[in-house]
Amino acid sequence: MIDGSMTGAGRYLIAGDLTVDLKDERAFLDGEALGLSPKPFALLRALMGQPQVLVTKEALIEEVWGGLAFGDAVLTTAVKETRHALGDPARTPTWIETVHGRGYRFLKPVERCDALDAPRAAAVGDARSAAGSREGAPSVDPPTIAAPTPPMGAAPTLENPAGSDQTGVRASRPLALASTAPIAAARPAPAAMPRMSVLAGALFVALVAAIGFMLFGRDGPPSDKVARADPPTAGLTGLAAAPARSSATPPLTPVAKPPAKSIAVLPFDDMSPDGDQEYFSDGVAEEILNALVRAPALHVAARTSSFAFRGRNLDLREVSRQLNVETILEGSVRKQGDSVRVTAQLIQASDGYHLWSDTYDGSLSDIFELQERIARNVADELAVLLDVESGERLAKRLTSSKEAYDLFLKARSLVAHRFSEATLSNAIALLDTAVDLDPDFAEAWAELARATYFLPQYLPVTDADAYLDKSNAAARRALDLDPSLARAYLAIAATHSYRGEFVETYEALSKAMELDPGDADIVGAVGYYWSYLGHPERALPLLEEAADLDPINVSNLMTLGIARMNAGQLDEAEALMRRAIELGHTPAALILPQIFALQGRQDEAVRRFAAGFDMANPALRSLFGPSAQDGERGGAESGAEDRARPSDVVANALYGDDAEAIRMVRAGLEGVATNPDIALNPAILGMMLQSGQYDLFMRTFQSRAFGGATFVLNILWDDRDRTAGLRRHPDFPAFAERVGLAAAWRVHGAPSGCEEKAGVGFVCA
Repeated sequence: MIDGSMTGAGRYLIAGDLTVDLKDERAFLDGEALGLSPKPFALLRALMGQPQVLVTKEALIEEVWGGLAFGDAVLTTAVKETRHALGDPARTPTWIETVHGRGYRFLKPVERCDALDAPRAAAVGDARSAAGSREGAPSVDPPTIAAPTPPMGAAPTLENPAGSDQTGVRASRPLALASTAPIAAARPAPAAMPRMSVLAGALFVALVAAIGFMLFGRDGPPSDKVARADPPTAGLTGLAAAPARSSATPPLTPVAKPPAKSIAVLPFDDMSPDGDQEYFSDGVAEEILNALVRAPALHVAARTSSFAFRGRNLDLREVSRQLNVETILEGSVRKQGDSVRVTAQLIQASDGYHLWSDTYDGSLSDIFELQERIARNVADELAVLLDVESGERLAKRLTSSKEAYDLFLKARSLVAHRFSEATLSNAIALLDTAVDLDPDFAEAWAELARATYFLPQYLPVTDADAYLDKSNAAARRALDLDPSLARAYLAIAATHSYRGEFVETYEALSKAMELDPGDADIVGAVGYYWSYLGHPERALPLLEEAADLDPINVSNLMTLGIARMNAGQLDEAEALMRRAIELGHTPAALILPQIFALQGRQDEAVRRFAAGFDMANPALRSLFGPSAQDGERGGAESGAEDRARPSDVVANALYGDDAEAIRMVRAGLEGVATNPDIALNPAILGMMLQSGQYDLFMRTFQSRAFGGATFVLNILWDDRDRTAGLRRHPDFPAFAERVGLAAAWRVHGAPSGCEEKAGVGFVCA
């Protein structure tokens, strides 16, 4: 209980003229409905649950988004909507105060009651509320209300990153205060999910979330809880909670002493008056990181892993341990109008000693000079370790247009939250404007290539080729302006890969690797290429290197885990998947049952997949088994003893020997394949493969291009009989020819167990 906080128990929260109805999820100010969308309502409810007390950003993200929010932008957006509804200016608030860099505080005292007095009930139109006074209400602990964690893989937006418009009310634990540790993820409640082109959204996004990183992206996908530097103790209900084979999962964190010439650049805090410049402060920190990468002999932790520590307030020794670095650069940015102030400090992580700190004042017009000065001063401070030529510039001057640069930073932030059409479309529009303002802005062209490629990769579209063509053109324009842009070649590789042009994919990846062999995303993309071509022996060294460069990037862990699974290193693969799940990476939970099956743990594979299926996509349930209309539970509890849950039906079909379950799932998948309204995705193809529908799998795979095709190819190479059955199918050689594998094998060599036979093609054992 928080002393001096809310007292009373019941349905309503009262603060002055503000009334919040917890049961009906309505909020009224002076009797007028505020019309808040679900996340801002949940935010308001959470803040009012701890009135006049600082509530940290991470606690709010944990409570409102179940820990699945992706950076502070979602929280800032929700706060803005709430303030707008309340008519509450950020600079002179009367309702919600921003504590810069830390969190928010609801300023007014709050009471809770079962019923409203007559005037207030009449004002809010609540005829059911009994007249009465709030005075003398019994004292209880503050209410603790949490929105449910969304179904796994639901496609989030900036305003609703958890991907569900359902905001449930249920008992949980109180929000963590500023002085306490963040609360653990709440147990997800079942939530209905609309059919997005029937099946377009949920599992598709859960699986393809990893793919965008594997081939192209620098950021871990937003559906990952990348921001959790310390893994949640509860894990994912039904996924991480199952007992492990051993008492402890290997931590998979660096054990060797970090390189002496090593640094991590943490995200800079946004100290701007309105707290709305996080994209800009992130951009400043990222460009300083990019500048330090140019310093010879300096090991710089990758951006994804470094930025995973946003707002975590961990001991810097723990940050150093997880990132395997000796020094840490942190700071803040205050942007007001055209003026910019950047404060930075360099810290020796082993003992917390401040090696150097300084404050830099300037304007948007000289932002690149500020970044250069900071990077140069850091290099000078570590001069005994670095061998930087005094005349060599570290921070690039990206553009002469401050307007174009601001649009570029906004767009780059949006691309990092790329799970909604509006988000990606907005990013593309911003970048189009940026390159109109400065046609010679090479980095903006490269980012435009990235954003334009991502849209058809993550979302069903009617004309993917149009996006791919635009992406390719933007990447080539970027290279015309700056031939050293390795990530432009990465974009070109991505468009070729989407089209199954794997020889061309490798050519572009090779050029990217030549230009920047230390980039974790490029190294990982090349490793991923070898993995989906069926060469785990070539993939593993590269994927291990990518994981070393970017140690807590969960997509790295999953990609490496799949390669180990395909190489038969099952215990190591299991440890990697468990670690990824601990860090909140839901796609790994759908691979873990396959590892169990390969280990001969069929029952555990069935249980784990059933749990993941229940969280993954409620829309899928209606296709498998009659119990979809009978509620969540089957059997004796529901009075339908002859009926099994759809999740169990599918799990037994994929990982068991239940002939009836296999028949039902196959019938459902046949319907999926023939329904033009159902978007193709890796989840559907994976189910076809593991249910033994090889003809259907190959026919469906070849029917049209779709995001995630290489992910599907990546799971064709383990030793399970059902997987190997596809490779032994008489039509597999023609399939390999049509999807592009055969052309790549003729250049690079066929996988182990495959050989080309005259007049037949590549035959695999």
